[in-house]
Amino acid sequence: MMPDKIYIQLNAHDRWFEGNKPNDNFVEYLRKDALLEWAKETIAELENQNALKEDVCNGAIWELEEIIAKIQSL
Repeated sequence: MMPDKIYIQLNAHDRWFEGNKPNDNFVEYLRKDALLEWAKETIAELENQNALKEDVCNGAIWELEEIIAKIQSL
């Protein structure tokens, strides 16, 4: 299983770490597919709750769909 985020040292060609950030020389990167998976799962949960708070859920679903489209365009 791939980690949701990794840390890469800017001047290193093949070094990255998962877990906690080793030090300030590393930059944190998130996996795009991990964010997409979370957004799609959240939409599914909101669709199940849609009857309870229709306007709120529909607005949240629309926003998540916009986020998904933006992430996919990157």
